[in-house]
Amino acid sequence: MSIDRAKEFINFLHTNAALRNEVQGVAEGIVAVAKAHGYDVTREEISDALKAHWKNNADPTDPDPTQCALKFSEAPGF
Repeated sequence: MSIDRAKEFINFLHTNAALRNEVQGVAEGIVAVAKAHGYDVTREEISDALKAHWKNNADPTDPDPTQCALKFSEAPGF
């Protein structure tokens, strides 16, 4: 998918309640997977952790997240 198509999807996500609900369901699935692996977390806690991580680190394999220049935000519904 091109970056333009990804941006179109994000814009559509902001304007389409059914799609936001679908994304919300995926978010709950991520929480279920985390719990299945012993992490007692809520969707909100995962969301906050992802926001903090993406704010400072676009590359999760980067050993020094403070050196990352890119910033990401979270999709609605997560």
